[in-house]
Amino acid sequence: MQYSDLKAFNEIVSALYRGPFESPRWDSFLTLLRETCGADLAGIGLSRPGPSYDGVGFWNGAVAADDPRSYGAYAKGDSFMNLPDGKAVTLHEITTQQQLEQSHFYQEWMLPHDIKHVLGMDIYRDKQVAIYVRLTRNTRSPDFELLEKSLLDALYPHFNNLLLWLDRQEELTSERNIYQSVVSSLALGTVVTDNTGAIIRLNPVAEYILNAGDDLHIHNKRLACHTVSINQSLQQFLVPSRSEKKAGLIDALSIPRAKAATPLYLTMKPHVSSEFSGDSTAAQNIVFINAAEMHVTGSQSALQEMLGLTKAEARLTIELANGLTVDEISEKLHTSNNTTRTHISRIYQKTDVNKQVALVNLALRCIASLS
Repeated sequence: MQYSDLKAFNEIVSALYRGPFESPRWDSFLTLLRETCGADLAGIGLSRPGPSYDGVGFWNGAVAADDPRSYGAYAKGDSFMNLPDGKAVTLHEITTQQQLEQSHFYQEWMLPHDIKHVLGMDIYRDKQVAIYVRLTRNTRSPDFELLEKSLLDALYPHFNNLLLWLDRQEELTSERNIYQSVVSSLALGTVVTDNTGAIIRLNPVAEYILNAGDDLHIHNKRLACHTVSINQSLQQFLVPSRSEKKAGLIDALSIPRAKAATPLYLTMKPHVSSEFSGDSTAAQNIVFINAAEMHVTGSQSALQEMLGLTKAEARLTIELANGLTVDEISEKLHTSNNTTRTHISRIYQKTDVNKQVALVNLALRCIASLS
């Protein structure tokens, strides 16, 4: 038997994918699932309980999610677990009433809450239950039938898709943490803009740079420069052409400063937004701002690997990015000016650039590509 109410099914599926963004999580999905199946309690779990761990589960219905008597408190003794992958089954299909009544699960959870019938599905990944769904009915209600089981069966592919989405979100979170660590060590200002160039958010380093009273500043929620010609270049930089966006190209721009000897180096990387997002105001670009006084550290190994530099060359590149002169670098690294210039010439050859500005922008593009 197949579940045939497409309108109700589509609403449930939509709520399933909205679940991670709700508070409480998956509340709409669980409400619709519970009401559609005539259940008293509906739950979805992302982690099974262990001996000293209640697991991760979200519940809706007769027992509140934060109730200490809820399913999570007694699920460790649940005999209704490790079900066939992706198959909806009822409690009475896998155990007898006599066996059930002798269990801690029945005595401590089912009986006190007037629960007699349970319908469930387990979804596996790497031979472990990754998602489980449970529905319950009381002693005055009939057991779950083919209609409710067919609904869970129809949802099975979507539970698998949800797993893939959650995995990707976990990867993105990990990548974001790494990126934030890199940006922190680089002391880079970051500005996230939408596809019109309007600022969505910026980090404290960017706020510091933009509030320094120099040419680059915020005007009408956008990056701007007081100097007309520089501002024109900036606006073209901030809203790249459609072909550049599609190619995912990373662009760079230098902005002179009246209050500092070294310019600001701006690097922009198009932000990879969700393919399902049709929001024109969603994040589109990330602008990295580097000022010489915001010293770059901790990127030496990355530059060595990405640009094919030696340890000494990578360190010298970092000092150039910090705005130091040849004399200052030589003094800091305890080398002669001739040795420093020789290293710079070799770096230019390896990176196929011939100017310091181009080298600094290249280095920042490499760092930006880590995000």
